[in-house]
Amino acid sequence: MKQNNISPDTISYNAVISAVGKCGEWKESLSLLTSMEKSGVQANEITYSAIVDACYNAGNFADALRIFRQGLSDYTIPFQKSKSAIRWDLHKLSLPCACTMVSLVLLGCGKVKQESSQVPSLIFVTGVGLHSDPRKGPVLKGGVREFLVQHSGPSTKEVDSNEGCFQIEGADLKEWLFSYELERFGQDMMHPVSSK
Repeated sequence: MKQNNISPDTISYNAVISAVGKCGEWKESLSLLTSMEKSGVQANEITYSAIVDACYNAGNFADALRIFRQGLSDYTIPFQKSKSAIRWDLHKLSLPCACTMVSLVLLGCGKVKQESSQVPSLIFVTGVGLHSDPRKGPVLKGGVREFLVQHSGPSTKEVDSNEGCFQIEGADLKEWLFSYELERFGQDMMHPVSSK
């Protein structure tokens, strides 16, 4: 594009970032973000989501978390807070972005833990999802729960009144926060990947 005196814009950068990310080239997606910034082209939610997806799918959770914080934290992830629970709405996120968001929530809980405090339950609203197969059920709920199992996250439970949700009960979260599992989870999430 530059050879033809055409300046790339956000849409063209997003297309290339998405394409290289889907090919497993997460380092290239990060490099393109740097190029965007140096060129004065504004990244958006699509840009950051594509990069988080690329990093997450490569197992590079550290950069996925960093990019999520850098870009997607500006976009509101709806949540509601009551005395007994905090409810996060993950409907509009891809599976990699949803797992990254849940990781940020859990790592944040680890930073503010206190022995004597009551820990609220966390409820994650995943919905059925746009890409769900009716025969297989919701994509996000199963995918995020599987991610937590694979990476020593806290135990999860069904929400009886809503099949598009799962929860981490306050007692289970508190037990997890004061166990070695939090440290293992943090190590999994913060250990950068060097391949590719």
